[in-house]
Amino acid sequence: TPQPPRRELWSWPRRGRRRGTMPGSGFADNFTAEGSKAAKMERTQEFRESSAAQNQPESYGANSIKEALCLEYVANFQDQFKELFPERKDLYIVAPNECGVEKMVCTTVRPTQLPYKSLYDMQSAALFLSHFLRYETLQDATKPPQVLPSSTRVLEWGVGDAFDMSVLLASYLIGAGYDAYVVYGTAPRWICVKDQTKVVCPIIAAEMEAAAAAAAAEAAAAAAES
Repeated sequence: TPQPPRRELWSWPRRGRRRGTMPGSGFADNFTAEGSKAAKMERTQEFRESSAAQNQPESYGANSIKEALCLEYVANFQDQFKELFPERKDLYIVAPNECGVEKMVCTTVRPTQLPYKSLYDMQSAALFLSHFLRYETLQDATKPPQVLPSSTRVLEWGVGDAFDMSVLLASYLIGAGYDAYVVYGTAPRWICVKDQTKVVCPIIAAEMEAAAAAAAAEAAAAAAES
């Protein structure tokens, strides 16, 4: 009996109407198609043991009174959710940051306005991040990450999983005026491991479009002469 393709966890930013005018262990050894291995926990542990962890802003290493109170409400909500829906998976509302402090995941999204107007567009911002950061799979492809680091740390490391990159992109889009937010769900394995073997090379596609446009122009010119 044919088995349905396995679907892994995936995260991506979503956007709504723009505001104003301004601004996954499902894989073999957790490797992407490019050979990048999931090493988030190793990076996090190395950071916590380094001196850099002691020089972070106070909010990174501790929760304020309001944050602590909010976490109490969240814990109560999660308890009720489990009681009402015992068959459903746990909600991904709270996760430790790179300093090991429990934080609400929504606080990781920080509206950020970049000094480059060319990155105020959604496509250009996404393209920038895809070139700047190296993508890696989730440690466990069927569960959200055990650690959700700040965007500051993701940029410093230069590597991140789908959740890290989505949070950072959403922060940039909100700073540019988009009504952006992050959702997560499932996706085919070839997406989660960044397998682009069946994707047409953009250079070849551009050359084919240019050739087709030139041929159409020649045909139009020939028709006009006749």
